[in-house]
Amino acid sequence: MGDNSLVPQMIEKVIIDQISSLGNSGSLLRMLVTVDSKPTILSEQSIVTLGHHLSEYLMDNLQAICYQCTKNFLNRVNAFTSVLWLMLKDSKFIQIMSFCKENVDNLVHQV
Repeated sequence: MGDNSLVPQMIEKVIIDQISSLGNSGSLLRMLVTVDSKPTILSEQSIVTLGHHLSEYLMDNLQAICYQCTKNFLNRVNAFTSVLWLMLKDSKFIQIMSFCKENVDNLVHQV
């Protein structure tokens, strides 16, 4: 095709115009980075606009990761608490572990 900057020049304005209105901005960013191997091909205005959307994209992903980590942690705490609670209702377990029941009760209450 000859000119390495022809494809980025053709799609640059379309991607920059669409990036804020479409929900899949991550895919558009990846496509633009894949096509644009030289940072000097994009215009200065496009780089400024991309910088703004890139920071939003990174923050959205960070929030999603934090949400997943929190959800996974809460699921583990819930599972642990459920097992511990069932164990505390078992009379054989209570007899065996009666010497530390108070500590276990405090742990369950805190969780």
